[in-house]
Amino acid sequence: MWPSSVESGLRVADLMRPVLGSPVVVLLGEKAAIGALRAAVPAVAEVCGQQWTMPGYSDEELAEVAVRYLVRRGYEVPEDVRDAIAGLTVTLPARTVRAAHQLSGAITRTAVSRTLTVAELGGIAGPAATTGGLAAVG
Repeated sequence: MWPSSVESGLRVADLMRPVLGSPVVVLLGEKAAIGALRAAVPAVAEVCGQQWTMPGYSDEELAEVAVRYLVRRGYEVPEDVRDAIAGLTVTLPARTVRAAHQLSGAITRTAVSRTLTVAELGGIAGPAATTGGLAAVG
């Protein structure tokens, strides 16, 4: 039987209790998920002395993530296509790497060749909405 998320959270919190020479532990996740964990398992908040909230990525950063994803998969991404992808990132419902990867995946599904063209981006819509930003505690 799998332990509940609260039981798992308590186990994680126990493992994170400071011990001389212990490593630094950082929990990283979507802001809502980290908030829910901290609310469900107060011990996590006790052992994590600080919390940071990182803003979502900028349109330029998301475009770069999307282009790198495409290049790693063997696509040629000319400058005009890079500019068009930057324009598409404005439509993303979330400012996350996952959203940029989903956008890239949509582009690869419509690509006719390994050299992308602006015309191929015409029918691309952003991925479904997900939550954005990350929270870290440690």
